[in-house]
Amino acid sequence: MRILESCLKSLINSVHSNTLISVVDNGSCQEVNSFLSEMLKERILDELITTVNIGKLNAILKGVSGHKVDLITISDADILFVKGWQKETADVFLNIKKAAVVGLIPQFKMYSSYSSNLIFDYLFSSKLKFKPVDNPSAMREFYRSIGWKDNYNKNYLKYHLTITHNDVVAVVGSGHAVATYKSEIFTKINHEVSTFKLGGGSESRILDSSALKLDGYRLTTAQNFAYHMGNIFEPWMERTSFEGRPKVSNDHLLSFKNKLEKRPVRFYLKSKMFKRLFKVSIFTRLFLRTKGLTSDIARNY
Repeated sequence: MRILESCLKSLINSVHSNTLISVVDNGSCQEVNSFLSEMLKERILDELITTVNIGKLNAILKGVSGHKVDLITISDADILFVKGWQKETADVFLNIKKAAVVGLIPQFKMYSSYSSNLIFDYLFSSKLKFKPVDNPSAMREFYRSIGWKDNYNKNYLKYHLTITHNDVVAVVGSGHAVATYKSEIFTKINHEVSTFKLGGGSESRILDSSALKLDGYRLTTAQNFAYHMGNIFEPWMERTSFEGRPKVSNDHLLSFKNKLEKRPVRFYLKSKMFKRLFKVSIFTRLFLRTKGLTSDIARNY
């Protein structure tokens, strides 16, 4: 319960007043349901949807249904939001026109999953390059929070692949714990899979690939704007009170009119054919070197 409470407090204290907050209680215990119901009664939440356990993706679809907005942020219940995340996310969408997904937690080697379309587009561009990780300690803490041992490749803590537009830097790729999506991704999914109960792997198999079918980019803010708390409460996660939502600013009221459209030929070329090149070790090493890694790091990256 304390993890959920910290998550919601950090969310409330970091979003602008024009944000609609919808919580899907996907088969939680009575204590959690009562807590959320009280928050709804006090108008801290805008919407509460209660279901039996129907799987994460279908719970997401219920949460986004009926809302006409440009951007939709999806978060697990154990995420701690950092103030400024909404503006940083909006900056990425506004400056990288084909952005379809923007996460908040940089992770290891994210470019290797569902990002071949972006790499194809910027293969010969200086805008795509490896840059030093802004917050290695936050990245290290993320993997500690999900139970990883400290025996991974430490070069992943040093460099990650980025794209830069108008001085806005984003990491290539995105995780699932918390991310903001263009709404048309869900419009497509609703037509295809909303009647199915989807379990493990549904996010990658459906949600991630849908962005690629629209030739959209999956990205993450270069700075760490959220933390994964996991199941064990620690003192640093405490948020003493609900401060209320900050006043809305013009930065958050901009319209994201550059819509993504289905591109079947481009999807096949970039996400099926081109992706196969990364199975060729010579091509992969050349790509890593060309985009800024030293030969020693590229050999073991």
